[in-house]
Amino acid sequence: MPPSSSTSPPNTPRIDPSLRLRRAIHANDPLLVTRILKSHPLLLQNPDSTPHGLSNTSLHLSAHLGFLPIVAVLLSLGHEKSGISLNEDHQTPLMLAAAAGHTEI
Repeated sequence: MPPSSSTSPPNTPRIDPSLRLRRAIHANDPLLVTRILKSHPLLLQNPDSTPHGLSNTSLHLSAHLGFLPIVAVLLSLGHEKSGISLNEDHQTPLMLAAAAGHTEI
């Protein structure tokens, strides 16, 4: 029997798409962010539910890091369509960008 043409070994665990999205944002990779969101459109906001995450959305994270191309992708896909995102401290993505000195956002 010929070897499988699969791209990953059969027992390799898959990384959760919400974690992959956060990693793509941290890597400042707008093309990967776009690909992940095309496959998983419900992850657009993707609030961080970790104990210290403050429920920051994808836009909060990318704005805080100053990654303008990713901010543009998220906005073009409708991130703020239903209203301005607020984290648990009632901060907007713009507030986080300003606090980090990212005036280009």
